[in-house]
Amino acid sequence: MDVLQIPSDKEDKKLFVICEMNSSDSIEAKINYTGSANGELPQNLGMPDTFSFSITEGDKDFGVPFRFDPKKELFFIEQNQLPLIAGIRYKLRGVGNNVNASEPSVIFPDPVTIDTVIFEDILSYFENGKYTTEVKCSLKIKKTNNQPLYLMVVPITKFGQVWSVTKFEKNHGAYKRLIHRSGFLIDYAQITNDELNMTLSVSGDMEVKNVQFYVSNVNTSFYQYNNYITNLTSDPGQSTQIPAIAGFNIKTDKAYGTFSARNTTQKSFIIR
Repeated sequence: MDVLQIPSDKEDKKLFVICEMNSSDSIEAKINYTGSANGELPQNLGMPDTFSFSITEGDKDFGVPFRFDPKKELFFIEQNQLPLIAGIRYKLRGVGNNVNASEPSVIFPDPVTIDTVIFEDILSYFENGKYTTEVKCSLKIKKTNNQPLYLMVVPITKFGQVWSVTKFEKNHGAYKRLIHRSGFLIDYAQITNDELNMTLSVSGDMEVKNVQFYVSNVNTSFYQYNNYITNLTSDPGQSTQIPAIAGFNIKTDKAYGTFSARNTTQKSFIIR
C-alpha cells in the first residue's frame, strides 16, 4: 500500500476530499486540509464559502456548484439540481487535475435489478423482553450484459433497524462486513449464479416480518475506499489522521481523496 505524501511546512497545504454520489441522495463532499509531515493534524477549511467546487455532467463546459452546509460542515448539491444518469461520466472540479491532466471523474453505474428473494428456515422467538427473528435468505440478481463489479447491500426492517448477517452461506471470500457504516460490500466476480446467500438476524421490541434490501451497484473507487476505511477502523493500531492511498482517484497538485458513485435499488419483501 502506498503512503500518502503529506505536504511539508514549505509546501502549500493539500486538500483531502471524500465525495460520494448516490442515486437516492443529495451529493455530499467532505473537504478539509491534510495533515503535515511534522505531525500537524488535518484542519477544516477556513472561510469554506470562498472555495469553488462543482460537478459537471459529460462534456458540458459548466458544472453544478456545491454549497457549504455549516451545520454538517460539508459541501453538497441537492438531488434535483443534478439528476444522476447511468453510463454518464461526471467530473469533480475545483480540486485540480490528475497526472494525466484530466479532472477526477467517475462513470455513474447501472442500477441493479433484484429478481427474486427466497426465505427459508424462519425462526422467531421472544426472550428477555425482545423479539428475535432469524431467517436464511437467497437474493437473486437479474443477469444483464453489463454485470456489476462491486455491490453494497444494506438490509433493514420497516422500523429502520439494520439486519445483522450472522452467516454468509456461500462464496465467503466475496463479502466484506463494514464497520464504519451499515451493510456489507461484495466483490461480484466471486459470486456464483448471480445469487447472494446469507442468514439474517434482528432483535427488537416488535416482531419483524419484513426485509427491505438496499442494493447498490458501486464503482471501484467506492469499493476500495470503504474497504480500506473498514480495515483501518478494525485495527486500533492505525490512524485515519494520515490516511494511506487505497485506490484514491484524486491525486492532484491540490488534493488527495476519493470521488465515487453508487446506484441504489430498494425493494421490500414479506418474510414467509
